[in-house]
Amino acid sequence: MNAIEKYFQENHRPVWAEINLDHVAHNLQEFRRILPSHTNVMAVVKADAYGHGAIEVAQAALQAGATDLAVALVEEGIVLRRHNITAPILLLGVSAPGTEDAVLQHDICPAIASLESAQRFSDRAQAAGKTIDFHVKLDTGMGRIGVRPEQLAEFLEGLQQLSHLSMAGVFSHFSRAGERDKSYTHQQMQRFRDCLSMIQQAGFTPAVKYLANSAGTINIPESHGKMVRLGISLYGLYPSDEVDRSTVRLKPVMSWKTRVVHVKTVAPGEAISYNGMFVTQRPTVVATLPLGYADGFRRCLWIRDWHVLVQGQRAPIIGKICMDMCMIDVTDIAGVAVNDEVVLLGTQGSETIQTDDMAAALNTINYEITSLVGKRVPRLYVKNNDLVAISSLLGRKEI
Repeated sequence: MNAIEKYFQENHRPVWAEINLDHVAHNLQEFRRILPSHTNVMAVVKADAYGHGAIEVAQAALQAGATDLAVALVEEGIVLRRHNITAPILLLGVSAPGTEDAVLQHDICPAIASLESAQRFSDRAQAAGKTIDFHVKLDTGMGRIGVRPEQLAEFLEGLQQLSHLSMAGVFSHFSRAGERDKSYTHQQMQRFRDCLSMIQQAGFTPAVKYLANSAGTINIPESHGKMVRLGISLYGLYPSDEVDRSTVRLKPVMSWKTRVVHVKTVAPGEAISYNGMFVTQRPTVVATLPLGYADGFRRCLWIRDWHVLVQGQRAPIIGKICMDMCMIDVTDIAGVAVNDEVVLLGTQGSETIQTDDMAAALNTINYEITSLVGKRVPRLYVKNNDLVAISSLLGRKEI
């Protein structure tokens, strides 16, 4: 009995996301292979590392050569600090009023995109007798947050009056770097260069200027600069169908699995699940799986001709997916029994269900699929084929 089987025999319902930390290292090393030696890597671990688990992914990424981390919420940065992660952490999102002391206390670097925010941080830093490092967020074309180029002169003039802030970095974010047509991305790059010139002319000397996200790192080598931000591709997924996938050979970090908990045979004409929307047309062997839409296994998959893998073969979802369970048709797969492994995302035998496949079926992006795998689904961390850590509703422990 392997460690995963033992875990579920002793503890919980058999549903889990298997997180391969060796693949985190592989993906980072693939990018290191194409990056200049002077280009650092910021590992983006916001949203609990896109659903993979921020603590373990951050540790694995730093061990594999990442130098910095990025989060979206102050709380996400605090969690990393509480687990003894000392690497630089950038707070990508807007810092709400009242979060300044927490940012200072936990040595988190804020992204500042307005004079109001800068003033708040300067005031709190002065009260604490400190100078706080920050990164300027520029809006060069994303249209989300950031200082617009036409507002930059006024912004810089205001910053010059704030003696308790130190501009350590400047960054922006591509909105279309994953597209074949790079014209808009090149416009963003030119705006970024123009802004950097204004910043330098105003007397600021930020040590790090960076622009590339995963798509830019793959598609736009001239955008690499002194640092790149790896988000989705750190997790072995490509940011779009239009990037050159031969540039880096990525390995998906997450597999999503469960086990059969009930098997029965029903006659033709039997309704399956809520509202009787699926009715059997033949004697049908129905297997029940112990997960549902509350776990991130989206309810609408049942009408998208969606399949899972059992014994290396595809088995269709039948009937509406419930909150905690769903049913599959295993009539054409001989001998399916309780406790058989079922793969929702990943490989079994010669068959693979990719995250991109599920995203296409749901008319969304791969980012959303992994990010929405629910908190009820334990994350089991594997390294060198051994189970090394578990994170579940009951807490986190190393093996």
